[in-house]
Amino acid sequence: MDLKSILPLPKGNDKKLGEADLNLYNEVSFSDNIKKEIPAIDSKLNLNIESSSKLNSYIINGIDDIEAANLENFYLSEEELSKVIERKVIVIHSLNGRLNATGGIPIKEILQFDLGMRKEIQLNWYKPYENHLTVKEALLDDLSNFKSLVTNGNEIGFWESMEINEAFSYIYDGEIDFSVEVNLVQLLSVVFAPVFSLCKSGVKIPLEINPSLSVKVEASKKDVFECLIQKKNVDDFRIRINKKKIASNQLSLGGSLSISLLQSDKEMLTDLIDQYFEDYLGNTISGIDAILNKYESYKEDNFILKLVEKIKYVGDSIEGLKSHYQEYKLKVESAKEAVLKLVQQTVKIGLDCSFKKVVETGTFLDADISLNLLKKHLKEILILDMRPLIEMAKSGGEDISVNSYFNEKSITFERNFSFGLAVGNWALQSSKEEVYSIDKKFHDFNDKRTVSIAYLFNKEITNGKEKLKYEVSMASESNVPDDDITYDELDNSLSLIATKFDNKVRKHEVKDLKAFITTAVCWGIIDGNAGADYTDKLWEKVFKTGEVSYETKISISNALFANVLSALDDYMNEETIARAMAIAILPTKKIEESNNMSDRINFYSKIILNSFRHIGTLESITSGAYPSSYKRWAHKLSDDIHDEKSRFIAGVTIPTMKEVQSLVSAVKVFNNYITEGKTLENHQDRKSRTAINLFFKELRNISKDRTGFSQRWFGQLLVASVKESEAELLDEISKTFSVRYQEKGVEKVMLFGA
Repeated sequence: MDLKSILPLPKGNDKKLGEADLNLYNEVSFSDNIKKEIPAIDSKLNLNIESSSKLNSYIINGIDDIEAANLENFYLSEEELSKVIERKVIVIHSLNGRLNATGGIPIKEILQFDLGMRKEIQLNWYKPYENHLTVKEALLDDLSNFKSLVTNGNEIGFWESMEINEAFSYIYDGEIDFSVEVNLVQLLSVVFAPVFSLCKSGVKIPLEINPSLSVKVEASKKDVFECLIQKKNVDDFRIRINKKKIASNQLSLGGSLSISLLQSDKEMLTDLIDQYFEDYLGNTISGIDAILNKYESYKEDNFILKLVEKIKYVGDSIEGLKSHYQEYKLKVESAKEAVLKLVQQTVKIGLDCSFKKVVETGTFLDADISLNLLKKHLKEILILDMRPLIEMAKSGGEDISVNSYFNEKSITFERNFSFGLAVGNWALQSSKEEVYSIDKKFHDFNDKRTVSIAYLFNKEITNGKEKLKYEVSMASESNVPDDDITYDELDNSLSLIATKFDNKVRKHEVKDLKAFITTAVCWGIIDGNAGADYTDKLWEKVFKTGEVSYETKISISNALFANVLSALDDYMNEETIARAMAIAILPTKKIEESNNMSDRINFYSKIILNSFRHIGTLESITSGAYPSSYKRWAHKLSDDIHDEKSRFIAGVTIPTMKEVQSLVSAVKVFNNYITEGKTLENHQDRKSRTAINLFFKELRNISKDRTGFSQRWFGQLLVASVKESEAELLDEISKTFSVRYQEKGVEKVMLFGA
């Protein structure tokens, strides 16, 4: 690999290294593309191969050059680099080679097979030079002998001959992935084609139905390796070895159904509509025009007299009748077009779900070793076998000093589900995403470890041009390595978010703003008795805009979590939960008292408590489970309920006692485990019955409520519990309500809370 024969010397090669530019060679590249078609199972395998290589060379004269050259994980610390560049520079040559290959085989619209492969290797050579040397003097030898880094790297003499602070590294990044997708509808139609050909035709359905159902399997494997060897002084070397493997598997199921009228039946429907009006009026449209033109008075003909009655004409003149009839024809044509437009719309139903699992393992070793140890284990080091070095470090060998070591494994589970219905340009879609991740990292050479657990759940509903999203996330992690991690060592954080986006605001959608303002009231962002005033002021701005988005968010940091959970555990009972739910119910139209928190508490609390005890809302109202001053409110509430046992109240359904107790129990168990410092269980997946998983399961159930009621009352419960026991912490909880809207093409943001 004589790079001098390929590359010319850069401009300014007579400059001294201490005065030279940062970039000697910048993205000097070579590439080659190959396309092949290979016969395969009544089809062709389309294969694309792309290979490329590029060279970058830098002169490092200062710490700022590291950032300017975008050099990550530089082998020297800032302190070490500062000492070196006092009288030297570091010349870096980075040679990168890449190979990409992609291929695919479609088979009779039944099966699609895709394969991809990517390999990338990077060789880095770091060499100190006296800064008075010229660029030409430094580069001539380097470019001629770059091949020695590859051909002689397995010989100890190569490493012995290195200069102090000279280093060599190689990085490998490789990935292979494949996917197989089977169209089950096409497959079944081929399999059962002989059976269908023997069957008699049934009743003809005047619909065109296009079903689709497919199963897709995807898998990928990624390997990332790094090995760096640096000469620190005559007899000591530093090594850095990093190995990472990522394996991903995903199963997806997708189905859709498209239904529309056959073209012949669309034409038939047009004829039927025309025939209906002809039968109703007693003649064709053109025939009626001819009859009207015969007479000067509509009273001269019995048919015209009947027509006057059918088209509801009021008047005496024949000319007035003709004019009215022309208007009637236009209305008939408009109605016919509206009906045809409606029935000709294509109805589409879609369903998609996927399950994904990602397993990531990694080992990292950064150590100083003696020349003798390098001689003994050079082969193992170059192939990234750390076992001999680890065993020696464990036994306390003098020839090795470990700077950093860890071994980690993480597993991530992801589930996605969506269901959609579309009619013409209108669409309704509901989707859910759930992510669970557990990461265990072992430090040093013992069983001390840290753990990181993360959860995410979001539910999204799209209705036409509106989008509503509820999200809850939680993270639990330990920062200090320990043999047995306990619950009180975990840093926990939690956030609840509700978002609504609408790109066409209409008058009746003031209800969306009211819902978010009620959430802000429940969470203590807006004063409880000022909700109506905020609604009027904000709606005046929002209604003038083309699009708007609302967001409420409450976040509890790890510094507050334990105190908030303890306060919640102390505060929660049937009465306080009923109170929180009463506050969270949206105001009732035309009931002025319902805008006030205190009135909602007085009116709803006992009705909700009765609901916990299996007493229906209607039964509670009948028995007078509310103050007598709210009779009009109670009458309004009962008008919407038709089932004696219903738990429905003002647009929401009250949870059962079992659901409430499940939340209370999860909070109590989690708080108890933290308070008593119990040992953290072995988390394998999101279904593990551990205190953390049980707690997040309840949070997930809260975020499943598409009405937003559960988010409102749970947030109110959190705020009320802290206010009751540790009021000084209330201001430290992050609670925000934001409104984004357009004003003369410029986005405006109104933010409440902090």
